[in-house]
Amino acid sequence: MSSILRKIAQLQTLLTEMEEDIGISDNSTIEKRVLLAIADLNDDSERVATADIMNHKLIDGFSRPTVFRALTALETENKIEKAGPIRGFYSLSTS
Repeated sequence: MSSILRKIAQLQTLLTEMEEDIGISDNSTIEKRVLLAIADLNDDSERVATADIMNHKLIDGFSRPTVFRALTALETENKIEKAGPIRGFYSLSTS
């Protein structure tokens, strides 16, 4: 078991370094998860529906208001943006 825990620790260290590299290390856990869910769901249209974000595995256990606060925070930080004129769609920021 200790070798498995050691490997998890190494992966966690690598993940932490990657988060620092792209500038999300200071974001909260839910903000990171919402951002990752959007990146995972992003397809050719580059638009992700709020409903799909809410149903993503990374968002399990978080309340709807918590997810919407994270969306607002990420939008304020220019990490995501509203996608198009229709409400309820987000995309990764292009800026």
